[in-house]
Amino acid sequence: MKNPYFPQLSDYPAGMLTPKKNASYAKIVESSGPAYFYKNPIARFLFKRRLKKALKMLGADKSVAALDAGTGVGYFLPALAARFQRVDAIDYHRESIECAEFMIKRKNIGNVHLMVGDILKMPYADNAFDAVVCLSALEHIENLQEALIEMKRVLKPDGILLVGYPMENLLMRFFLWLDRRTFFKKYEPIFAGSVAKGEVMGHVSSWRQIDQCLEKVFYVTKKDYIAAAPFFGRIYALRLAKRYVE
Repeated sequence: MKNPYFPQLSDYPAGMLTPKKNASYAKIVESSGPAYFYKNPIARFLFKRRLKKALKMLGADKSVAALDAGTGVGYFLPALAARFQRVDAIDYHRESIECAEFMIKRKNIGNVHLMVGDILKMPYADNAFDAVVCLSALEHIENLQEALIEMKRVLKPDGILLVGYPMENLLMRFFLWLDRRTFFKKYEPIFAGSVAKGEVMGHVSSWRQIDQCLEKVFYVTKKDYIAAAPFFGRIYALRLAKRYVE
């Protein structure tokens, strides 16, 4: 059964995922755009599963304001818009924000506000948000502490932070191998460097580094995982955290 809040490919600009040999298209892919639509079915299932679990961790209370930090193509935005009265979303790549903006307009969602910007230096006031959500973005950031301190700055003292990031282990490498055999084969001229080395595109921080830095800046209240199969094969970490009492 389809989740009514998750966008369909038809909600995005026509040709968003058509292979193009340029940097703009590479940014769409790095923002995980194809993961929800074109990648192998196991990857699609796991990407959507993490969002369902993230929604459950956020709870059902209708809070006022949320920030999606590193929104990518905005796949999580309709669900957040139904959960919060106002949602701000920021991403470094203009191409991704343009795709997200198209989708939000197509779905007639009026309480989402998009911005191109750097999550290391966000243009929001202190204590602005009841919740900050950052899924699959921290692994792309080298200066983790700076990013987390900035999220802490914009989060209300009693607010919550929800972060998620891949656990790059042997199982994750196997999924990357599948992508090399299927999806990335079509895009080899763009991604040949990282794909040929078996690297995950754009990832500069490991899940262990993120875990360690997160616990320095925030008080982690709940830990959860996405597994490739029941009871084994953890490939994605979810963390719910609060600001330390100051």
